[in-house]
Amino acid sequence: MRFTTAPFKRALARAAVLAALAHVAGFSPSRACAGEIYIAYVANPVATLPSGVFGPLSYGWVENGPTGAGSPVINDAGLGINAWRVNDSLAQYPNPSYVSALSPSATSAATNSGFRFEASARYVSDYGAGANMGLSVYLNQRAYHLMLDLNATGDLQATLYGRSGATALTTGGTGAAGFHTFALESSGGTSVTALFDGRPIGSAWTGIAMTAVHENIVLWGNSNQSTTARGTMDFKSVSLELGPFTQAPAGDFNGDGNVNANDMLLWQRTLGSTTNLAADANRDGRVNAADLVVWKNAIQAGVAPSQSAIPEPEALMIVSASGPLSLVMRRRRLR
Repeated sequence: MRFTTAPFKRALARAAVLAALAHVAGFSPSRACAGEIYIAYVANPVATLPSGVFGPLSYGWVENGPTGAGSPVINDAGLGINAWRVNDSLAQYPNPSYVSALSPSATSAATNSGFRFEASARYVSDYGAGANMGLSVYLNQRAYHLMLDLNATGDLQATLYGRSGATALTTGGTGAAGFHTFALESSGGTSVTALFDGRPIGSAWTGIAMTAVHENIVLWGNSNQSTTARGTMDFKSVSLELGPFTQAPAGDFNGDGNVNANDMLLWQRTLGSTTNLAADANRDGRVNAADLVVWKNAIQAGVAPSQSAIPEPEALMIVSASGPLSLVMRRRRLR
């Protein structure tokens, strides 16, 4: 499917991708919208058997490390969420991860217009000896690693490669084993911000300079490159978005560029959710009354609805058990 047809069709395609990501990953179209979704991974949320969970390779990711280190998980931890588990339980090298190379045009977009590399994931096990699982970006001879492990009190903590110390992400162990959103964001240049559930945990971070020539890539899994710092992590979704970024109207929950009744209906359908956060306008981790206030304020401010109704994105793409979303999303421009 090419996004080179009429603008109306391009809008439908973009809305469909955003709706699918929001449905299974908690992405919110109300935030800044990317110029391109370069590559993504979404575990099939409707699968009832492990064989129905899509593997990362079917989305174009390349497996790095031992074969078989990745496996599907159904109803992860009884949360009703399907995921892809990356298990680094054995002392082996290279550590298991999934990689995508950046094309020259993607490298240029990430460098000049910025990027957002994000995952909805759950840290499962820590085998000791240091930070391990997480997200990594190698760009223009600099490396950015957001790596996770558990501290002595059982709380989830993050280490940013090139900075000393770790940042505790949870308190008293609460939420340490839950699904969270982890992200690396850049508006261009060498400065990157790391985020946990939308909250910055490190800004103006420039990673480390590579001493040897390294390909421009993104990676999820264990990037520590150590046979001792190991762990297990379950990934519900992963996406790499490239700039330029534009801000969608506040209250535009379905990502169609308009604030109208369709957005209010989506809010109603997901009210109370902490997993489908398309209508989480204030990004507090839950769809609630505060988000409806954002929508009402947008309507009252005169954000004009479109005269030509665009079908509800949820109806445009239901993730099927027959094939992954990469058929419509991978390496396709959304403008």
